[in-house]
Amino acid sequence: MEYRKLLMEEKQKNKELSDEVERLQQLQEELISSRLKDTKDAQLCITTAGGHVSRETTKHTKRTGGEKDK
Repeated sequence: MEYRKLLMEEKQKNKELSDEVERLQQLQEELISSRLKDTKDAQLCITTAGGHVSRETTKHTKRTGGEKDK
């Protein structure tokens, strides 16, 4: 009878652990999905603004290079 009680306790613990693992996996998936969305949004912003920034940086670099040559 004691073995049955121990077995039932172990089964309950396993169920609780399985439930916790499932909950954590879902949380992890949500975080990954959220980070991917944030990354895509950030890349879109950089791409949209990036062309303008790149041109200015290129012009500034050329000017600086020319001034150093003089």
